[in-house]
Amino acid sequence: MRNLQKRLSQGDLDIAFLTLMEKDKTEDIYEPIYEEEIYLVIPSGHPFANIKPPKGERFATLDIRTLQYEPFVLMDRHSTMSTILDKIFAEAGFSPQILFETGNNHTILP
Repeated sequence: MRNLQKRLSQGDLDIAFLTLMEKDKTEDIYEPIYEEEIYLVIPSGHPFANIKPPKGERFATLDIRTLQYEPFVLMDRHSTMSTILDKIFAEAGFSPQILFETGNNHTILP
């Protein structure tokens, strides 16, 4: 159980804001307040940066399997995002080459 969830369940906290997958929920009460999309960000000089979005779309799409030999910068292994990404990579059939992991998403951004 993640630290905030544990502290909430033990009564140490009255409220917590968490990013969770359905399977990670406990007996506590959860109220969704926001859904977010996960984006893959690549440097402008990368060969895949030239992929154009489909007409009328804001972003291009890419099969993540095409990146299986690329190095990734990811959120820390203890983050909920890591759990979500592990599932994405498993469904794609590969384990990412991890260049760097961080607990701060601002560290990842260029």
